[in-house]
Amino acid sequence: MLKFFVKASLFINISLLAGGVRAEVKSFADAVSQDAAGVKSYFVIEKEESGFRIDEFRQAPNRMQDLARLRRFATLSAALAAMKRLAGDHSRIELRDDSVFSSPTEDSSNVIWPTTREWTWEWELAYGQWVRDNMTTEFFVQYNFGTDCADVVYVMRWIFARQHGLPAANRLVGSGNLFTNESMRAAWSDIPTHEDWRLDQRFRAALNYLSNNTATRSLVTDGYPYELRAGVFTEASHHVVFKGFFHHHAMFVTHVQREGEGLSAKPPIELMYSTMPRAVRSLEPSAYWEQGSVLETEGGLMRFRWPTREAGHWRLVEATQMPYFSREQYESGFCEEGEYFSDAVLRKVIPDIDWVKLIDDGVRDIFARIQSRSRVVEEALVVCARESCEPGTENFENFSTPSRDRRLKDLFGQIVALVGSTVGGAEKWDLALEQEVLMIDETTLWLYDVKTALDRGMLSSDPRATRRQRWGLD
Repeated sequence: MLKFFVKASLFINISLLAGGVRAEVKSFADAVSQDAAGVKSYFVIEKEESGFRIDEFRQAPNRMQDLARLRRFATLSAALAAMKRLAGDHSRIELRDDSVFSSPTEDSSNVIWPTTREWTWEWELAYGQWVRDNMTTEFFVQYNFGTDCADVVYVMRWIFARQHGLPAANRLVGSGNLFTNESMRAAWSDIPTHEDWRLDQRFRAALNYLSNNTATRSLVTDGYPYELRAGVFTEASHHVVFKGFFHHHAMFVTHVQREGEGLSAKPPIELMYSTMPRAVRSLEPSAYWEQGSVLETEGGLMRFRWPTREAGHWRLVEATQMPYFSREQYESGFCEEGEYFSDAVLRKVIPDIDWVKLIDDGVRDIFARIQSRSRVVEEALVVCARESCEPGTENFENFSTPSRDRRLKDLFGQIVALVGSTVGGAEKWDLALEQEVLMIDETTLWLYDVKTALDRGMLSSDPRATRRQRWGLD
């Protein structure tokens, strides 16, 4: 086998430094090898809940890529060492820029659905209204479709596009090829189709392929930042963060309070998200809580760039040519001094926001996240009693909770800051801290107890720990 270690020009550039590893958004693959038959293997390192994973995608000549294998590692150093063994470092190659816009198909006589319309800003508004009217936490359970955090954003877009004959195109992790509604696998040609997307087996096969071959990282390159103001910030946009090997997540905007709408049971901005690993699950709803802004290369609040066909080839419209393109969220003056990023967004897009009600929304989100963590802890107690949950195993990734715990602690901190700057907030918060949240082995946990355990670093994220250790009681 001929092996090459990629000098990544389009997505991640791995640099081993004295102080650790630096990851820069530059490529769709971390390494690639090619055998004598011309079959390419693309290797991608993904951060999981506690450890790391190498996804291997293979692509034969004139064929679309496939997710061939995944390998898990407890540490980044172990993943990097395995990457070097898999791909070697005998020479370096540059990924060609034109690979980004290549959209191979295995059956040019068939499509997933025909393109009969083009995206416009009016269609974007219609998409947002459709999400507002149809999105629920049980959407993917109802239709028996597994998701992780990025899948929610991709799949909703593809469903709406298919319903209205609009084009869909996203770049694949690994090759960087564009996967479009006109990309057909030979194996899909004989799969039955149907007018109703829910019964269209070919379409559902394509959605599974999309989910298996995309990730949070490609959301950054497929999207663009836009003006954050009332009337432009709408449902169906997304918040995405990709910080290389160390942190990534994506959330889908499902509700935005409109001018004159008045108070609602929903928060002023509601997002929904899934988590890893990919599974059929209810989505988690949340108000918008983000402490800090991100770099432009790391994501932010974004919309999808539109696919367009030129000279018979698909490409994505340049970000700067998209409606309401703006880099304002990355500018130093976007947030006022001491202001959280999400508070700045709320101030700009919902001028008549009720900050006191937002405290209630935050308390509700804290309770929901604690209950969600409790379900993970209880399932871990059952699974880890009969199976290995050692670091590096799938079970360890499924049931460890370091990022959950970090997000919960961050949410507590953000709400405390909001309470301190909001008239009438202190009384609400004091009452909330006195509420019971869990009963752990006949010990009552109040909200104050959970906050204190988080502040002191007493919660255990290890799935092998006892129930009391998981909640900081031992």
